[in-house]
Amino acid sequence: MKRSNAGFSLIEVLIAMTIMGLLLGSGVMMGRSLINNAHAKEIVAMATDLNIAIKNFKERFHYFPGDLPNAANDITAVGQASPCHYSGGTHGDGQIGAIAGNNIDTTEVDCVSNHLYHAGVIKWGAASISSRYGSVRVIATAASNFSTITLPGNPMHIIEFANLPRDIAMDVDRIMDNSDVSSGRLQGVGKNNADNTIFSLSGLTLDQLPDPIAFYAIPL
Repeated sequence: MKRSNAGFSLIEVLIAMTIMGLLLGSGVMMGRSLINNAHAKEIVAMATDLNIAIKNFKERFHYFPGDLPNAANDITAVGQASPCHYSGGTHGDGQIGAIAGNNIDTTEVDCVSNHLYHAGVIKWGAASISSRYGSVRVIATAASNFSTITLPGNPMHIIEFANLPRDIAMDVDRIMDNSDVSSGRLQGVGKNNADNTIFSLSGLTLDQLPDPIAFYAIPL
């Protein structure tokens, strides 16, 4: 009885390799999509938690965090000697970090996390708030990187995320708004690294959008 020693033909090998390549590529893309979606939901959860924390803080102390004058009188853990215990100037004016001429009071912005943490309404720590991609600021729109951008509803304050990858920002926008980071209630802006100027993303196609999105605004 003859035993066949015939192997696979070249065409069969090529077909098998093509199928394996397609399956591998599909798996990689699916895995990347799942990771991006998880990271986008992480940003959404952070923004939601911050929004709730700030509303609770304002109900309790009648001021926004960072804008609370003489904070240590109401929140002992802040400490009388802390740079986040202050009075006078624009402190207590209802806007975090905004002063005349769309300038910024960095002390108020830096002290948002300090006030929230010592009031027991956030878990991220007193020093600063950040995502896996960069800094997160709670700030008056007039003092932010969106001071020249018209956001729908003209929100007084925003949560400003720095350096979100384009795909992540798009996923966040899909979950919270209209799937378009260049328009809608939530928006991003770009930054010209040559002169640090901010530019609107309005009118840009998907391929023209910067990656990462320099700053992404979620209104309070």
